[in-house]
Amino acid sequence: MRLLRNATLALVGIAFMIYLIAFGRMGGIQGLLFIFPFTMIPFVLTAYFAAIWRAFWSQAVLLVTTVAYAAWFVYIYVQATILHPDPQSPIAFLYVSIYALPVLFLLWILAWAIDWERKDRWTD
Repeated sequence: MRLLRNATLALVGIAFMIYLIAFGRMGGIQGLLFIFPFTMIPFVLTAYFAAIWRAFWSQAVLLVTTVAYAAWFVYIYVQATILHPDPQSPIAFLYVSIYALPVLFLLWILAWAIDWERKDRWTD
């Protein structure tokens, strides 16, 4: 049940970001296809980790990771396209995931440690 809830929330977040990129000020479907690998790799990795790390608190940390990255993306989107529009603003989307990686790595390591601790406890 938790996995279904987390997967649903992740899919809603991904759909929202795809909507922002495809129908926002990014230039349509070409912008979506170009920017997708740079912006969505953290979501894909988090979804993969959610599939293999099944502990409750690990899933909770991964959900926080998804929400935090979605909030970061929306912040960058608003800054680059609405508050400070400029012809060079879309280049910010190339660096969204790179700037988020230090925090994402820490959260992914925390989720792995929680799941590893759970597996270690049940193998005795």
